[in-house]
Order: sequence, then C-alpha cells, then structure tokens
Amino acid sequence: MSVCVGDIDVMCAVAGIFLDLSMTPVSRAAMVTTPAVASALVQLSRSKHQETQRLALQTVELLALENSTYILTERSLLNSLLGIPDTSSDVKIWLLAAKILMYFAEDSEGCRGLVHAQGMVDAFVQFGSSGDATLQVVLSKIVLSMMEAKEHRSTLANIGFQDVLSTLRTQTSDQEAWRNIDQATLLFNSPVGQAMSRFQSARSLNSDTGESAPPQHPHRVKFATPD
Repeated sequence: MSVCVGDIDVMCAVAGIFLDLSMTPVSRAAMVTTPAVASALVQLSRSKHQETQRLALQTVELLALENSTYILTERSLLNSLLGIPDTSSDVKIWLLAAKILMYFAEDSEGCRGLVHAQGMVDAFVQFGSSGDATLQVVLSKIVLSMMEAKEHRSTLANIGFQDVLSTLRTQTSDQEAWRNIDQATLLFNSPVGQAMSRFQSARSLNSDTGESAPPQHPHRVKFATPD
C-alpha cells in the first residue's frame, strides 16, 4: 500500500480513513495483520502537514493498544517518531509520538532499538524542553524504563544521555516527573552502571593500544551496600 505524497488533501483524507477504521475492534484486528497498513501510517506520520501527522499517530496509538508487537516490528516507525520534533512544532503531536515511544521503552528489543536509534537524545531533549507537563511525565516514564534495563546504561552514558536527565530536572515542575527522574538518575549513577561504563572504556583503550583486556571476574566485583 502506498500513499500519494503529492496531494496534502489526499494524504489527510487517507489518514482520516485509517483513524475511522481503527475505532472498531474488528477493523483494528484486521489492520494489525496487514503490514502494508503500518508502512502507510509511517509514511503519513512523516508528513509536514500537522493534521495528517496527528491522524496517523492517533491511529498508530490505537493499533498499539490492540497489538503492541505490530508497531514494534515496523523498524522505520521508531525513526519517524524520533523525527517528529523536526517536522512538527505542535506539542500535542509530540505527546502522541512520546506515548507510542513508551511501547518501545517497555519492550526489551524495542528498548535496545531506542537506545541505539540515531537522534534519540536530541529528540528527548526537545521533548523535555517543551514545557508541557504531560509530555514531560511521559518522557520521564520512558527514561526510567530505559534505565531499568541495566545493560544499556553504559551505552546511554557514552551518547550523552545525561543531557536528557538534566533537561527534565531543570525544565519540569511536575512531582511525578521529578520522582521518575530521581529514580532514573540513581540507577544511572549506580555502581553497576559505573562499573559497566569503566569496563567499556577499558576495552576501548586496550583495543586502541593493541593490548588484550585483562580477564574479568564478575564474582569478585564489590557492589556498594545500601545505608
């Protein structure tokens, strides 16, 4: 299924039809078994016409409620969602994108893709700077979910994810967002996260010098004990 990209009215009409169809359970069940629908929605979500974007993202959100696996397998959707701040200035559309990104953050493979997605940090900083409390709460939940997957913390440290944490901390006044960011920051600065970051740096240094990395003994690692 392809969408005519030369006529804004046609694209908007198609997006509206998709949304209407997604309102009924029977239609949603049929849509999530049709890969071409996801491809068309991704294309529509990239439109610079804000109403078309809004309709397409609302449809994606409804389909995600029906079957989250359906949207997680659409690889190009993740990049489209992270590109929303560059194609739209409407914070309500940003919120729709963030709510869909939450599904990626809560899925193990989806989270991996999100961590390694190009432009993720920049998009999150823009979301965090939006001034919209609801969007900031959703983003804080995404951030916390990503931090709970400890295997990603060193990667996030290396790509400057601290900027997302500091932006949310300084830009939001919502108590729920604050609690989520506090918890995410504690996880980010935990001994496990720090040890992983140091280990990755050591491996990189050894690779540059041509030396072999020393043998690792995970059972000898001493973790900080709670007070």
